[in-house]
Amino acid sequence: MACWLLAGLIALAPLPYACTDPSAIAVLVGMLGIALAFCRPVLCARGDGLLVALALLIVALSAVVLHEQLSLQPWLGVAPDGVWASTSRLLGAEQPAPLSLVRDQPLFSLGAPLACLGALACAFFVASSPAHAEVLLKTVAWSGLAYAVYGIAAYVIDPSVVLLRDKVLDRNVLNATFPNRNTAALYFGCCAVVWELLLLRRLAARRAFDAGLRSLQAVSFDRKLGVAAAGMLICLVCVMLTGSRAGLVLSLAGALAAAALLLRRQITSGRGLVWGLGSALMAMAAALALLGGQVTERIGAHGITGGGRLETYAATWRMIRDHPLLGTGLGSFRYVFPRYRGAEPSIWGIWDRAHSTPLELAAELGLPLAGMISVAWIVVFVLLGRGAVERRSGAIFPIAGLVCGGMAVLHSLVDFSLQIPGFAVPVLSLVGVGLAQRRRAGVT
Repeated sequence: MACWLLAGLIALAPLPYACTDPSAIAVLVGMLGIALAFCRPVLCARGDGLLVALALLIVALSAVVLHEQLSLQPWLGVAPDGVWASTSRLLGAEQPAPLSLVRDQPLFSLGAPLACLGALACAFFVASSPAHAEVLLKTVAWSGLAYAVYGIAAYVIDPSVVLLRDKVLDRNVLNATFPNRNTAALYFGCCAVVWELLLLRRLAARRAFDAGLRSLQAVSFDRKLGVAAAGMLICLVCVMLTGSRAGLVLSLAGALAAAALLLRRQITSGRGLVWGLGSALMAMAAALALLGGQVTERIGAHGITGGGRLETYAATWRMIRDHPLLGTGLGSFRYVFPRYRGAEPSIWGIWDRAHSTPLELAAELGLPLAGMISVAWIVVFVLLGRGAVERRSGAIFPIAGLVCGGMAVLHSLVDFSLQIPGFAVPVLSLVGVGLAQRRRAGVT
């Protein structure tokens, strides 16, 4: 029951505008809670206890931080921001002063973090069965392909509309069901990586890489190979049509890393390695030349970086410096940032996010909790990396979690993809599957 509930949520999470509306987030969190209620935790691999301990520690520390931000009588005795005293003077009356700079906002902003934690925990428990891990992996692949086909059709018909809503910005690029093109690009990039892994796993099972090009030419291609290749290509086309610079770079790098990890035992000769690496690089260059017009145009106009991000990071750091222990309050960035915004960032657009998830976490929740979350991610990647390198049969699971999770975390350093539940739920489910299957004998 938990497996099919989670699979349904993975498939449906990107649909209602990537679950960015509060009502959609509420339904998503409620369904994830039901799925978790059906889970039977199984901890048998080395490191599972450490993961659970880290999760419980983060939950406990988060509860303390939220209590301090919401309560009018905090435990730690941290003084409220001076803005509350200014408000009292202006109103001529003493106002109760919580630590959050926006009253009760942390409570209203809990949905997305709960969805992320619920998806990761549920996938970790569900995927202790190799059959369930396979179901979740293929759910990500097939649902991503369905959204890719829809996205291309919507782009051809009218690219200025997302699910009957008019776009405000980027009216000539592909968004599919996502609110912005960067998150859409990374989602389709992760789906392309999963399809690539399914394709390479099937080719490796037929010993297609044992003797280089000669053995690959001897493979008889069937329907499953054709579907996997088409799924990967269609998802990559969507990445190109988004025009996202970071999304394209990370998608191509992720595809190369996934292939290298999965085929490192099949390609043992130097000649085969050169042939495989050269073919991969040529395919990426051809894809960029043929389909990457949107991206190369943006790179030529704005470079790899730009758009006021560096100035925004400096302003966010000033927020962190003023509230290092407990932050300004979960979900308060969009309201507090204008106070720290200088004259350098562009006036184009609305800066309602820091465009760096670690910086925004530190600004809203304080450095201790943000640091603990960073440590947890490091532990997760170490365990996934060991599973991807050491495991033979079923290595596709930790590789998918490592590569897709790595793409998401790297992108979140310069954007906010992991703060979008419609993207975070599928990707964190892959991370959970990889953690659960990093040391088990899975499907070959």
